[in-house]
Amino acid sequence: MTTRQPQREHSRAVLIGAGTYDRPDQLHPIPAAANNLDDLHRLLSGPGGVLDPDNCRRVLNPASLAEIGNLIEHAAEQAADTLIVYYTGHGILDSRGRLHLALTNTDPERTRWTALSIATIREAIAESSASTRILLLDCCFSGRALDALTDGPDAVLGQADIAGTYTITSSSRTETSYAPPGHRNTAFTAALLAAATQHPGVALDDLYLHTQQHLRRHAHPEPRRRADNNAGRIVLFPRTTSIPGPSEPAAQVVSGIEGTENTADKAAATSSETLGPAEAQRSAGDAFSPAAETVPSLEDIRAGLLSRQEQEHKTKLGVYERILTDASRGALFAALRLAIEEEVISAHGVRSVVWDTDLYYRFLVDPDEDKLTVLLEKQDGALISTQVWEPDEAITSFYLELVEAVRAAGEDRGVLLNDPTESVIRLSKLLVEVANLRAQSPMGYRDTIRKVFQKAEFGGPEDAWFFTERALIPAHRPHYEVLYSRLDEMDWSDHLRGKGWYSADQALHLARLLAPKLAADQAESTGFGSAPSPSPQPSPPAPVLAVGPRSVAVGRDAVSISTGDNTAATLMPPFLAPVSQDPAPQDESAPQSVSAIGQRSVAVGRDAGTISTGDQPPRPAAP
Repeated sequence: MTTRQPQREHSRAVLIGAGTYDRPDQLHPIPAAANNLDDLHRLLSGPGGVLDPDNCRRVLNPASLAEIGNLIEHAAEQAADTLIVYYTGHGILDSRGRLHLALTNTDPERTRWTALSIATIREAIAESSASTRILLLDCCFSGRALDALTDGPDAVLGQADIAGTYTITSSSRTETSYAPPGHRNTAFTAALLAAATQHPGVALDDLYLHTQQHLRRHAHPEPRRRADNNAGRIVLFPRTTSIPGPSEPAAQVVSGIEGTENTADKAAATSSETLGPAEAQRSAGDAFSPAAETVPSLEDIRAGLLSRQEQEHKTKLGVYERILTDASRGALFAALRLAIEEEVISAHGVRSVVWDTDLYYRFLVDPDEDKLTVLLEKQDGALISTQVWEPDEAITSFYLELVEAVRAAGEDRGVLLNDPTESVIRLSKLLVEVANLRAQSPMGYRDTIRKVFQKAEFGGPEDAWFFTERALIPAHRPHYEVLYSRLDEMDWSDHLRGKGWYSADQALHLARLLAPKLAADQAESTGFGSAPSPSPQPSPPAPVLAVGPRSVAVGRDAVSISTGDNTAATLMPPFLAPVSQDPAPQDESAPQSVSAIGQRSVAVGRDAGTISTGDQPPRPAAP
């Protein structure tokens, strides 16, 4: 299939970078964002680029949604051939897990009104008359754009329903993206620039593969893509132009929308004139070639991998800890949803004790319906009341409902003691604790500590127990579990107390109360999930009959049934057993009829010394 380049006069590009933020404690600065814009702008619209500089617009640190919206709308309306939208900055999720792109004034707690929704970009792209639409996202969780940019509910992978669209994201839907400290560019954009300069003239499909290989080689998060029709055959970088190398200082990009050359552009033009086109091209290629790059050592790779893993874990913990400082519905919903996705808690909810009572709040979420419910339950899981936190309900109003629910249940302990926020604090600590236990698996915690329903404390740290969907687990020995299905197999109380776990009696009592509830939750739909399909049961064997000289046996297992007084008796279907032609003479002194009952058969005869059911060892037969 042939490749093509964008038509210069009918193509537009919008490059957006958010490097500084009004809330640096929540959204840390990304100094490389300015360099990303500058370098990509130069490749697209510099000497040999496919776009006119006036048609390749960039905005650094946009202050409002209106500013960005007008720029994207204008470009989408003007582009008849190719539309390119690029973003570098922070990707943040709302309470329903939908991706938003952070701007300078973004408030992470008010994403709907202060951040750019990927759904809004989708609408602008879909409405454009451009025949080819390209979206490049360099931000955390950018893979979620592949979900958002789709019309059909079955198009899980992405935007197949928007014709002529090609999307490349810097990470998957659950991964953070990486900006190496001290580097000129973020990891993804650096790889994109390297692919463009080392492999000029390749189609977008091949450019993606080279970018992916570069990131994989440096142990960075791998990109994702979604392509439609022939969008992957377009060539964005037919020839390279001079751009700064990875170690050069940041270019000076004027904050705000730019339409003319800045100082860095003029410096590049001067450099190009001094070196000559061929030398400039070689310089650009060398700057990003593997030979010129600082070849990482294994220790560098190790440090990068560990740093990335640690950052991902801290990001998740931050979601669980946020509910301590953010009492909003969105923060609580996001924490519970993530905990379910990570198997930290049960999909049927997680319980937190109502302080100084025998009652519990059970927190439930339904991500598909954006539903957050808190049930007030007794210790055995019996439902007392249900409180649904509607999306538009005020925070204080809902917490007052929780207070009133405890009061109506007759468990109000008095002034200053009916405090549902204490239960939420315990919930946050539980999520963090379990997430930390599951973070590493050498001790097997990841296999046992999963889908936690509740943590109960009966004293100090040595007397705390986790209750998962299937087992009771001592909090100080997370590798040890007592399966609910085995609670009646032995005297667990003596066994556990023998280990020095003196709260075992209380824990076992609660486990026996909860086990039926948890089994019922998993066996049938609770409105927050589907009941598992029952396993098909094998058909029972047909009845069989055995006839011996002095007894008859009837059962359903042709392997084990026997008359007992005739080990060679023939097993046959019922009513087909042969009648003996020469029956044994009756012994007038023989005892009365006796019978024996086994697990799978019944035997009837007249000889208590020999009769047996066959599927049980011989035992005295009862008259």
